[in-house]
Amino acid sequence: MFAAAKYIVKYYFMKLKFFWKTLSWLIIIIVLSILPGSEAKKVDLLHFNNADKVYHFILYFIFAIIFFYDLNKNPYRQASIKSAIFRIFLISLFLGVILEIVQYYFIEGRNGSFYDLLANLAGTIFGLGFFRLYFNYK
Repeated sequence: MFAAAKYIVKYYFMKLKFFWKTLSWLIIIIVLSILPGSEAKKVDLLHFNNADKVYHFILYFIFAIIFFYDLNKNPYRQASIKSAIFRIFLISLFLGVILEIVQYYFIEGRNGSFYDLLANLAGTIFGLGFFRLYFNYK
């Protein structure tokens, strides 16, 4: 029984090691998303209304590019490009929804916003499109 568990852990670790860049960027997104409102204002580099939408767009744009890159460089990849795009989109959607709910209900000084979620998805879509155009994936 332990041999089977050890094999499963080793198998999935082998797959996950190809996603260290994606996982690192995911941690950055989560940390920045759960900062209390007072701390988030200290990180604010742009000073105009709704500047946070630009941050959301950039974070998810980079996330999509890194994730797509990691998926395509993974020797265990079995999914088609279209399937990879769909998976990245769904994961970004799920991540965005969960983090906006967490902000709305649990983070002091932060509020979840539907428009933040739209900025996340726009960043993801543009990131995937950029990667496909730049690397000429069909």
